[in-house]
Amino acid sequence: MKIFVDENIPLMTVNDLRDQKFEVIDIRGTDHQGITDELLWRKA
Repeated sequence: MKIFVDENIPLMTVNDLRDQKFEVIDIRGTDHQGITDELLWRKA
């Protein structure tokens, strides 16, 4: 399962999901950080 997260999801949660073998796509630290929720949903 792929999970798409933005910077509002705690990094601890992202790491826990990855530890459980989920594929997590995190926009934190990318050019997309801070985009609106509407744009985030379009990307997801």
